Amino acid sequence: MSILNLGLQCISLMRQKMDKKLEEIMSKCNSMNDIRKAAEKAPRLKNELKENLNPTITLLNDLFKRLQLKDKNFETFEAASEFDMNAL
Repeated sequence: MSILNLGLQCISLMRQKMDKKLEEIMSKCNSMNDIRKAAEKAPRLKNELKENLNPTITLLNDLFKRLQLKDKNFETFEAASEFDMNAL
């Protein structure tokens, strides 16, 4: 079993609940592409989803930083911002 899988044993996919309307929109999404399209139609979805996933992302980063391979800790990086991606 890979080191990352061992690190993920204590975590399940999780996020906080959003308001009912946004949860209904999310329930119809089956892929990241669907979520992106839904966020174009409901602009509030993008920000709410970011806020709700933030604690999970922080937990995963902390967990991965503690993992080691050959006595070297794993590194995590912050995702590129929308501004950075548009600048490319």
